[in-house]
Amino acid sequence: MPLPSIATVGVAVAGDAVHVCLRQTRRAAYTAEPLEAPTPEAQRRALSAACRRLGVGRRVRAAAALPEHRVLRRELRLPHQLRRQERDAALRLQVRRQLPSPASAWRYRLQTQGRHGRRLCAARQADLEAARALLRGAGLRPAAALPTAEALDRQHAGNAPLPAELPGTAPARLTAALAEAARHPGEGDLLRARDPAAGGGPPATRTLAGAATAAVLAAVAAHMHLGNPATGGPPPAPTETDSAASDASPPAERAAGSPEPAEPSPQTTLGQAAQAADARRRRAAAWLDTLAANRPEGVRLETVEIAEGLTVTAQAADRDAAEAYLGSLRENGLPRARLEALEDDGGPQQLRLSAPLEPPANAAGEPPTEPVRAQLRRLTAGVEEHGLRLAELRRAGEGAGGAILAEVRLVGAYPTVRDWLAEQAEAERLRGLRRLRLTPREAPLLEAALTLALHAPKGAQ
Repeated sequence: MPLPSIATVGVAVAGDAVHVCLRQTRRAAYTAEPLEAPTPEAQRRALSAACRRLGVGRRVRAAAALPEHRVLRRELRLPHQLRRQERDAALRLQVRRQLPSPASAWRYRLQTQGRHGRRLCAARQADLEAARALLRGAGLRPAAALPTAEALDRQHAGNAPLPAELPGTAPARLTAALAEAARHPGEGDLLRARDPAAGGGPPATRTLAGAATAAVLAAVAAHMHLGNPATGGPPPAPTETDSAASDASPPAERAAGSPEPAEPSPQTTLGQAAQAADARRRRAAAWLDTLAANRPEGVRLETVEIAEGLTVTAQAADRDAAEAYLGSLRENGLPRARLEALEDDGGPQQLRLSAPLEPPANAAGEPPTEPVRAQLRRLTAGVEEHGLRLAELRRAGEGAGGAILAEVRLVGAYPTVRDWLAEQAEAERLRGLRRLRLTPREAPLLEAALTLALHAPKGAQ
């Protein structure tokens, strides 16, 4: 008989086993299931077997452990003489500088450390999605994901005392604390972490900056000796300095009560289509991550197109796999996704999914400072640096607001294309993405066809 909803589960993959603790109001139980192989599918099978042994019902709230070596922690320091808007913008700047590039591949939480300090805790989005997929694959409902040390700290602090019927081993203590965290996640839960590419402060702090506060942030950055974000490997220690990059800082916000900037902001000079295209460029990699992270084992993507909406064609092993994919997308960022077509010709089923995309409003980047020709040269150099092949680059006319439209075709493996798109998302300068279409080539390559909208610097003819 299914257990009541008060039941919670803690899950940790450690060594050669999946460790599981079930906690209920009057009962606690623990078990460990050996792994057949170090693969996600083997972990899912082991977790499912452990849940059956413990009598765990479907859709029970569960929390997973994140290994410490996959978690990044940093201490952030702020000058004392900052107003709230300046402090929020300076924190976002520090977060982006501390995360390895691309920052959009990470998710983070901030914890207060004294009056003027913050503690940064971050994990890769791919690791968080893998934790979600593991729990969902066993029929559980993801409620939290905590670093191992943080979960054990909660247990040692008495927030999750170890039930007497559980063994006193480290895995039992850890999973018991995770099961308690599934009921009360707390601020250490990284499933609710922020996306550094989407700002992260309250709505009032996500508006585009005026010139006055941008100058303040430059002074703040100089005071903190902040440098470039790392380009790979572990991020720099807080005391290290690098030369400042032109696009490393997030947009600042205009301080409350300060005068209006002398020049109009990009939002007042750009049409809605141009703003939406720029926001689409910033969100494209995240939307691709959503498609990849929630794909069941029985579904294979064929084409993906991002424009005003999202369109996906795929093959599914059966209708259940297609519907499972649709349900997972609806629960994870695409609530209006729908199944447009499903064809069964006796073999794998062809399906077509679509979803309207709603990029954040007022997300236009800073105006460009170099001519369109120079922007294209920089774009080409970036493609080559990532090891992609530039199959085509041509001008395709003019768009609204005098934008220059460029057609770009790239060929490469999906991880490389995705990382290049994530780098484009990080750029602060205005560059719209009108359309992106991914189609397969000879394995393991695919083709990315993009229509970009480039803008000339203000005052250029």
